[in-house]
Amino acid sequence: MTLQEAADACRLHHTTLRKAIREGRLLASRPTGRDIRITSSAIEQWLEATCTRPQTR
Repeated sequence: MTLQEAADACRLHHTTLRKAIREGRLLASRPTGRDIRITSSAIEQWLEATCTRPQTR
């Protein structure tokens, strides 16, 4: 999916995903040399790693 499609699916701004890609936390590719593509599995892994979980007492 494109960067914008991924951002829409995550309900995040595209710059948030760009930052994660630039920092190496989110895997992406540029198959055409210009457009960024992100797999749904990469999004899921990134979200799992960055989500905060409620603390239980």
